[in-house]
Amino acid sequence: DISLVCVLRSPIFHFDENLLASLALKKKKYLYEALKEAAYDKENPDKKCLRFLIMLEKWRKEASLTTVSDFLAMLIEETHFTSYVSAMPGSETHLTNISLLQTMAKKSDESSYKGLFNFLQYVDKMSIGEDGLTADSVSTSLDAVRILSIHKSKGLEFPIVFLARTESNFSTKDYSSDLLLHKEFGIGINAFTEDRTKFKIPVNTAISEILKDECVSEELRVLYVALTRARERLEIVTSATLGKNDDHYVIPDKDIEITPDYVLSCKNYTDWLLASSINNNAIKLNIINNPSFDSEETKEKENTISSPKPLTCTDDISSTLEYIYPYEHLKTVKSKYTVSELKSGVTLEDNSIPLSSHAYVPNLRTPGFLNSDKVFTSAQKGSIIHYVLQNINFNNLDIMSQISKMNLSDSERQAIDFNLLDSFLKSDLCTRLKSADKVYREEPFTFTKNLSELTGNPADNAPVLIQGIIDCYFIEDDSIILLDYKTDRNVSDEILKERYGIQLSIYAEALREKYNMPVREKLIYSFSLNKVIHI
Repeated sequence: DISLVCVLRSPIFHFDENLLASLALKKKKYLYEALKEAAYDKENPDKKCLRFLIMLEKWRKEASLTTVSDFLAMLIEETHFTSYVSAMPGSETHLTNISLLQTMAKKSDESSYKGLFNFLQYVDKMSIGEDGLTADSVSTSLDAVRILSIHKSKGLEFPIVFLARTESNFSTKDYSSDLLLHKEFGIGINAFTEDRTKFKIPVNTAISEILKDECVSEELRVLYVALTRARERLEIVTSATLGKNDDHYVIPDKDIEITPDYVLSCKNYTDWLLASSINNNAIKLNIINNPSFDSEETKEKENTISSPKPLTCTDDISSTLEYIYPYEHLKTVKSKYTVSELKSGVTLEDNSIPLSSHAYVPNLRTPGFLNSDKVFTSAQKGSIIHYVLQNINFNNLDIMSQISKMNLSDSERQAIDFNLLDSFLKSDLCTRLKSADKVYREEPFTFTKNLSELTGNPADNAPVLIQGIIDCYFIEDDSIILLDYKTDRNVSDEILKERYGIQLSIYAEALREKYNMPVREKLIYSFSLNKVIHI
């Protein structure tokens, strides 16, 4: 009914509100039934309704006998629709939309989806799409300048075309990544050593070369589109930065042989265009050098081209333009660090903060279905121990019963060294834990610290956010006892102190700031050494 009302109200049939209201008062299920009743009323037939039904029947027959494009052309001509549209505001856009619809109809006739029904379905799907069916408001026939990307200009033609920025280098990300994908040749992944040194795998190199060929071929196709948009004149503009000692641009060697290898070695459209234009008299090459006007070629143009006079900046503008950022050496400093990154100390050298050599690098875990006999790394075993100590009740010595109720797999339970765990639970340190006023385990913290305190350089005056998780601390006699569990193997007291001293100092500072209470002891319990180490 809505579509039918749109047609009846259009300038083709001129149904007014009164006539539509009278049709609605007939209270038929569909408006079309009300139209037929009004048109074929024996006493007082409505001429407008009758004319509509006669025209509709005629057009139905025409649509079944002709192509969609011919039928649409006939329909537009018979209803004089373009004359009406030409008198409307924004007529150029409306006429362009009609032309677009006719073009789509011709394409529909050439495809396998022929017929008016299929065409209307296609139009409905297009109208729901993101871009819709609206044509550009500026027609290519109008006296106007259009700025388009090369992809947008495909299929269009213009009297004069300016192709700019041909010096922009091609993107290499599609074939220079450490992980490359190709629909035929699969996956190519570069390898890394334990110290993060990269070395290329032959498969990755081969896929990279294939992808490069495909990318360069695509760039050639895009350039071809750009070069074929002009009907009368094509102006190609590029630029190049001169060296310190150069006063003019040096044209490449005329003896260049344009081979496939040379095409692949070029980095932008300019390289291709120059190589092809040097020995082609049909292409006029005009080079305008840096406006120092020292070269012979540009001296002849001094009468018509003048160098712009330098403007004198005011003091405010000069001070703004000459401003030097005072914290240039801190621009690579992150706003947030973890304790693991800072535990070996921080130094600012070459504007960078090196991470600790002891920072944990996660391993790639083997899927369980590939390894039924699960073998855990030392780091994974340490994580299991930390999880157990986080959830265990220190007052309950029935370790097995407690661990059986924890969210651990059978292989994870088997990885636990119960003898070492039992030794800790029976130690004097655990006795202190049981009698402490309050015990906190796996407590996250965040606090702000001045970078100069970490680097030792007063010039590094910038706040940084530090975050981490403390294994355990407890309150004893109105002071804090800090405890950190370590499962490191093949270590001594001195190695642990050196390795984790800064880490515990940061923990202690965070606790003092949070509780306004002294940290009396900083302790490390080493499971491999089965002892407490005082920091």
